[in-house]
Amino acid sequence: MLRERRVVTEREPGPPALTPDNDRTVAGLRDFGLGIKPFVPRDQPVPVIPPQPEVKPGQRQPRKRNVRQRRSSGRPRRLPTMARTIATNTKLTRDELLGALRARRNGVLTTTRADGRPQLSPVTFGVDGAGRVVVSTYPDRAKAVNVRRRPEASFLALGDDFGDAWVQVDGTAEVLDLPDSVEPLVEYYRAAAGKEHPDWDEYRQAMVDQGKSLIRLTITRWGPLATGGFPARLAES
Repeated sequence: MLRERRVVTEREPGPPALTPDNDRTVAGLRDFGLGIKPFVPRDQPVPVIPPQPEVKPGQRQPRKRNVRQRRSSGRPRRLPTMARTIATNTKLTRDELLGALRARRNGVLTTTRADGRPQLSPVTFGVDGAGRVVVSTYPDRAKAVNVRRRPEASFLALGDDFGDAWVQVDGTAEVLDLPDSVEPLVEYYRAAAGKEHPDWDEYRQAMVDQGKSLIRLTITRWGPLATGGFPARLAES
């Protein structure tokens, strides 16, 4: 009896097994439109593969660019520039100076310490009828002690905002203690507060009870009314 002889032909090799070890192969097959999905374990969700653009024979694969790359390509963008503020220096007459001082309430009084270094004291100030800068203080404060030792002092009058104009004055200061300081303190209140006190007797008694003193600065020279910013020569550059 003749046995049927079966001819076993060699099978054509198929695509490689889709495992995590050959993701590049999977990606390459997918790029050629074979629709092969990567191997995903059963306990993980199947990733969604976005549709790929059609690539014609002989055509290169389009290169992906992110938003930042697209914005940086082509002509460079020019950032907007801020308008430059030009510094100003306005010379003042004495009357203009007193007007500028009376329009301000805050400043920095500079006196000299015993070792020669400056003492800067932020203060509220006024201008009395004689055009002197007046500051309320106590007899044992550093600025009062410094003025008694060395009367030369400087004062910087500031605006309400940091960018407001300022003006510096220099002169000779003196300290008035009780009882000589009471009436000058009344004038200081009118100048600094810009109004009358509702009870002057009460105010005078409070100054005595607190032992208040007063510093008066007689102005001998002053600078311009100044604002900060760029030099004028850089206005058009």
